Amino acid sequence: MITVGTHTTAIRDIENAAEELGGTIPGLLAHTANESSAVPGLVAVGADPRVLSWAEVERAAVAKADELRSAGVRVGDRVATAVPTGVELAVTMLAILRAGAVAAPLATGLDRETMVALLEHSGATVLVSDGASRDELPHGVSVLDSGIPAAAPPLSPPSSGRAGDDLAVLAYFAGVDGPPRAAMYTHRALLANAVQLRRCLAVGGTGRHRVLLAAPLAHLYGIVSGLLTPMLAGWSVLLPSRNGDGATLEGVLGAGRAGRATILVGTPATYTELSGLGAQRLDEPLAGVSRMLCGPSPAHPRVSAAMRRATGLGLVQCYGRAEVAGVLTSTLGLAPGEAQDFGTVGRPLPGTEITLVDSGGGQELTLLDPADPADVFTDEASTGLLEVRGPASSAGYWPDGEFGPDADGWSRTGDVGYFDAHGGLHLADRAADVLVVRGFTVYPHEVEDVIAELAQVADVAVVGARDDDGVTTVGAVVVPTVGATVTAAEVLAHCAQELPAYKVPATVRFVAELPHTPTGLLRRNRVGM
Repeated sequence: MITVGTHTTAIRDIENAAEELGGTIPGLLAHTANESSAVPGLVAVGADPRVLSWAEVERAAVAKADELRSAGVRVGDRVATAVPTGVELAVTMLAILRAGAVAAPLATGLDRETMVALLEHSGATVLVSDGASRDELPHGVSVLDSGIPAAAPPLSPPSSGRAGDDLAVLAYFAGVDGPPRAAMYTHRALLANAVQLRRCLAVGGTGRHRVLLAAPLAHLYGIVSGLLTPMLAGWSVLLPSRNGDGATLEGVLGAGRAGRATILVGTPATYTELSGLGAQRLDEPLAGVSRMLCGPSPAHPRVSAAMRRATGLGLVQCYGRAEVAGVLTSTLGLAPGEAQDFGTVGRPLPGTEITLVDSGGGQELTLLDPADPADVFTDEASTGLLEVRGPASSAGYWPDGEFGPDADGWSRTGDVGYFDAHGGLHLADRAADVLVVRGFTVYPHEVEDVIAELAQVADVAVVGARDDDGVTTVGAVVVPTVGATVTAAEVLAHCAQELPAYKVPATVRFVAELPHTPTGLLRRNRVGM
């Protein structure tokens, strides 16, 4: 097997650090509130400005936890949230954990059928929301308003009745169409991921940062990078104006300007929007930013290069999967010559191991076109299915741990990738999306990258299609740039110039938009030819 990363010693070190911080997320909050009592913890920037110190965050969480208990929440119960990213959602999730319950954050704006399915799947007894109707919920589920109580009770030790190995969060993720799925995360796993990311962010200097969270807080990536890591470090979290779960472009710029952000946490969609503004619009709002984190999937190299031209900074790519771990790898610490703008998602975080295997668990051999030298990786860059293990791994799918780590601690991500000469991981594609055309492997992402080089293309998805004989071919679904025109002939001509013949799409279809997850991940399973 090809393996990159460290394991036993680093894991023990990370886990010990998590225990020293209280062992649970309420313990971490109490620790930070005590150590950084006067430091602004949560800062809402926009239409409803609000500043809470970490000590005030803890008091608010304690008061909200009392509300939850009064609503009947008991230790181990699941409590769902449908609240836009902001102070209320952050305090509510911390309160759920303080009450000894399990947080199940859901996206806002879900249709009734989806909401009911997720509530029934989680077994939630309470939904915290800023607008849900009780008439639309399953029997036995009560609704609690997301507002923060005005009066905070006296603080007491954070005895939630839970330990580090107890369940803390159900992370719902967008998989293939079918029944709902959520990954289970313990307090210890989430704390470990925050410790890992904090140590990577310490590379190149330390300081009291102000983290501008443009990613959804209801997603595991947002929880780890935009709430727990700043809480661990005693930093401030800037929460811009939102339109539902996503931060508006003007909200991000306004929060960066008003809050003097030093770290920006966003998704590929965030940086795609920002990259179109140019240096003049970004100069003042991002003047103090020293790092721009992009996750849980990488931005297109074109976007990363545009952000570098506009700001002088490359994107810090962070790779994770909600079903496996919030953040697995990062380009933090990679030198400019190590191609951080050219597709790598970096090296494993301290304590995380990544290995490449074939479908049977053995060493993966590259299945590409042997007649095309440019299409065959070197031995050091053989592709394989990604398996990971480390202290931040999920405990498997709710409720029975299905698809969790095996007996040796390894979990499959469902991705195919390879390592470059610097040990940087490159993602080829989702294993389920890989096409086999005339016996040769086609990674849709590779074809999408080529089509996206056209300035007239705003978005693209490559999926399997069928010819008249039922044979698999490559199909491209393209979203044209607003105000631009592009023809199928132009797309095909560009692909023919850049790709082997078997990778050139057989069909091209144009649509107004493509389906994406809240963090910007393309949902190919919902794209049809």
